[in-house]
Amino acid sequence: MLGGNSVKTNGYLAAFASNAPLLRALRSDEAYASIIRTHGLKKEITEASAALNRVKRCIERLTSHDTSAGGAKRKDGAGLCFVDLCSGKGFLSMLLAWEFPKAKVLQVDNDDNLTRLDHLTSLPTITFHREDIYSENAQKLVSDAVRDAACEACVVLGVHLCGELSRRAVTLWRDSGAHALVLAPCCLPRRRRHDAFGFHVKDQARAMKVPSYQLWCTMLYGLLPRESHHCEMCADDDVVGPFGTFVCATRKGAAGVDAGRAEGAVRRGIRAGREASKWVILRDG
Repeated sequence: MLGGNSVKTNGYLAAFASNAPLLRALRSDEAYASIIRTHGLKKEITEASAALNRVKRCIERLTSHDTSAGGAKRKDGAGLCFVDLCSGKGFLSMLLAWEFPKAKVLQVDNDDNLTRLDHLTSLPTITFHREDIYSENAQKLVSDAVRDAACEACVVLGVHLCGELSRRAVTLWRDSGAHALVLAPCCLPRRRRHDAFGFHVKDQARAMKVPSYQLWCTMLYGLLPRESHHCEMCADDDVVGPFGTFVCATRKGAAGVDAGRAEGAVRRGIRAGREASKWVILRDG
């Protein structure tokens, strides 16, 4: 399934290759055939694994101030709900279901070409919803997930979302009141209308002498409610491909205390990644 030197040098691929129970299931269960026989499997693995890491970080922030049994239960997914927007076949949804076996996973996509979803028969905690994320039904789906009595925390995810879809994901998350957002933007918005959000991003980036993708991610980061949420933007060096930046937000803890501070003080500013071209925006609220 996985070969080449990158499996040894890439942390996400190495971790995936060492997950014996998951690999055994993927190889032995024919239902998974369509999801693992995918062009660009290594890219899918690294993107989904990076998103999973951010999800764990969000959950740690949400539960670090909760010393009750409920906080401990969330390690297996009890009380958690994930909404995977524009999910495709659902590689990320699959990883979430494996990592949090008691969580609910809502896989949302409107692609009519998604006809082979046999793997969902082996993943009973995932439900697939064929919805346009611009529709009222999609907004209701996310809002209902947040209000579900069995849901103690809801995380909205969007990985490899193209152009305007990333802004829509932020709006869906914000309007629903979900507890956390994990977003990995993809390509830039198309030039359709002069008043559309991000329409001039290429021109602005050229004038500012910064990469267009970096500016686009920064614009999306600017949409986050930073007074009420712990927000960050970071580039992940281990994601295969040119689009490895994550824009994330987690609701702050009780009485306005940021649960993320339990991990140590976080300063405002920009921190370089492992490579000089990488960057991270941090804000402590």
